[in-house]
Order: sequence, then C-alpha cells, then structure tokens
Amino acid sequence: WVAGDLLPSEAELVQTFGVSRMTVNRALRELHQEGLIERVQGVGTFVAQLHRISSTLTVRDVHDEIAERGHRHEAVLHRLETLKATAEQAAEFELPAGAELFHSVIVHLENGVAIQCEDRHG
Repeated sequence: WVAGDLLPSEAELVQTFGVSRMTVNRALRELHQEGLIERVQGVGTFVAQLHRISSTLTVRDVHDEIAERGHRHEAVLHRLETLKATAEQAAEFELPAGAELFHSVIVHLENGVAIQCEDRHG
C-alpha cells in the first residue's frame, strides 16, 4: 500500500493474515500511534502521508550501546586492505578513478556473539 490508500477492513485483515481480530485491532492502533495510518470514523483506515522529520540521521556507537546494557564489547578485524577505487567509488568519494581506498571488515561482538558486521571503504 502507498500513502492515501484505503486499507482493508479489520475483518478482511483477519481473514488475509489468519490472526485474531484483537491482534489486527492492536496492530492498527500501534500503526496509528506511530503516525503510519490515519483512521477516519465511518470512512476507513488510510496509509498516512509520511512527513520528513529530519534530514539528520544519528548513528550510535555500537560499543556505547553494548556498554549501556552492561555487556562486553569486542571488535574483531577480519580484513584491512588498500584497494583501487572503481569508477563508481571514485565518483562517490569524489576521487580520481583508480585512487587508493582503504577497506576494512570488522565484526562487533556482544558477550562473544556477533551482532554487527561493519564493511567500510574510505
């Protein structure tokens, strides 16, 4: 569904997804609370127009997140190399084609369990 589309009725959603009416109602309530759908009494439920809230994305440090949970963080370096930039990479990094780029692959572990693979070029 896209913004403005009328969603099926609760009964139709129950039948389509094979879940209880209570489950469908709760899901719709949560989607409404998150601003993803609009409910209009006597008319129906519609997919909401998404509004850009911010053009800034905050990326938290995985080490800090793990530490906040009181767990142990470990980073394992799997690859560190220098590569020649492809034409696409050169354009993205605003470098001449064939310029040297560093490439690293690091796996982050939380209490010994891999939770994130970081693949960087720069």
